[in-house]
Amino acid sequence: MGDARWPIDLDHDFRHHFTEYGKFSVQVLQEFRELEKEVPVWRSMYTHPSDKEVHGVAVSADSKVAASVSWAGRLSLLDLDAVVRGQRPTCRNFQLSGGLYAVAFAKTSPEIVAASSADKSIYLYDHITGEHKDTFSVSTGIPNAHTSECNGLDFHHSQSVMCTASDDKQCLIWDFKERKVLRTLEHPKEVYGCSFFQSLSTMQFNVATCARHTVRVYDMRRSTMVKEFLNHHSDEIIGLDFSAANGFLASGADDGRIVLLDHRTWRVFKTIDTRKCEGFCDGENKVKRLRFSPDGSELAAGTISSCVLVYDGLGEQRVSPAKSRATISTDQEEPTCVFDVAWAAPRPGSEMLVAGAHDM
Repeated sequence: MGDARWPIDLDHDFRHHFTEYGKFSVQVLQEFRELEKEVPVWRSMYTHPSDKEVHGVAVSADSKVAASVSWAGRLSLLDLDAVVRGQRPTCRNFQLSGGLYAVAFAKTSPEIVAASSADKSIYLYDHITGEHKDTFSVSTGIPNAHTSECNGLDFHHSQSVMCTASDDKQCLIWDFKERKVLRTLEHPKEVYGCSFFQSLSTMQFNVATCARHTVRVYDMRRSTMVKEFLNHHSDEIIGLDFSAANGFLASGADDGRIVLLDHRTWRVFKTIDTRKCEGFCDGENKVKRLRFSPDGSELAAGTISSCVLVYDGLGEQRVSPAKSRATISTDQEEPTCVFDVAWAAPRPGSEMLVAGAHDM
């Protein structure tokens, strides 16, 4: 699993949009399994321009909508169904306050999409009606809300609960229906990301967080720290995701490494040094956000090396090392940062990725 897999080749139209729009964009990419080719081929299906850096992307549970957030304070909702049909998709834009860092769809209320903002707030919208549902912040009268920039968020799989990460050194667990903070998880440093997951052995729900170089795991019921991992990364951890299908907690950092932890043993299953992915990433590569595919069989990671790296989520190389690299190359002289990635549900015979990118 040390080598990324599958070449992702972009057409001329994709590169043109990167140049014309200052390389701030959301890309929809689809993998095609062509019989005459030994490995799958990735193609750009659509590029949606943005006026500022795109920091977050997400896909709705039914894979019909792709959401993105930008540093311009804009939440955008793209019609993925139209992209699949080969039509020009509609895109609805909502202007929020502050630069936006992350976006996610609620799992128990699929009509809800939330965005985290540098203005210390979490914004909730109904992506079907376009209605602004709520703003969670001190300024809207919620005690114990965040007091600094909000960096990341995630939604619980079976409860009306979300977690949020902030520069105020806290991860908050909210009841988003009741508009109140349920738990406050204190950290010594700024918290960049958070993710809910359920233990496959005890079945209890935990929250994983990343703060600077450290990954922590908390029991969400008692606010107690279960595990802490201090030495797996040597630089800031940006990406964090869990796969219920295989039990791996993945972290990606500015040191260029991806670490897979097996939560059943809390041992490192695999460490990937992306700076050794010759031909795509150099010795200065950094890993940003990463995501497992819905079935856990693949892991996609955004990088500052103008590419997305796609790995086998189980650690098995399905193709030869020479052909196991994956890249989304912009063919630009200046490097491009792919900050976030999201998987859509597999279509017949293909996979689909959404990536948010900007120039450095």
